[in-house]
Amino acid sequence: MAKEQNGKTDMGVPAIVINLTSQVGSNHTMSMQFGAPLDMTTKDLNAYIDKARSVMERQNNISLLEKAKMVLEDAEKQLITNREQRANAEFGYVKQWHDTQRKGDFKPTESQRAQLGNWDKTIKNLHEELIPKFKFQIDELEKKISAGV
Repeated sequence: MAKEQNGKTDMGVPAIVINLTSQVGSNHTMSMQFGAPLDMTTKDLNAYIDKARSVMERQNNISLLEKAKMVLEDAEKQLITNREQRANAEFGYVKQWHDTQRKGDFKPTESQRAQLGNWDKTIKNLHEELIPKFKFQIDELEKKISAGV
């Protein structure tokens, strides 16, 4: 039964205060403070805390999603840059081959072949491994966020 005392409402039920703090993203923390009636059952109290924790987890997922989208964008830019650098290098090697009036089809030197091979490995890794992995992570985070978790 509520009582009015000094302009404040006293519900007459003792309460406990719950403080939750969680890492949200890589650079932020989130804190929540709320009360629960002292006579709340353990089952209900756990459900109450779980609900608050799910809010924090969702906020963390939103932060992780933002970061994952930036990482994906950077990887896509790196892919474009590496493809351009490889094409420019190969064009330069072919031009050098013809400028020195070598006969026959272009054949890269060992160092040129190694450099082209390094670009090919980087391009393949970005295209076949990293970018799909980042896209998958983004899809999973978006599903979790839209589900409310």
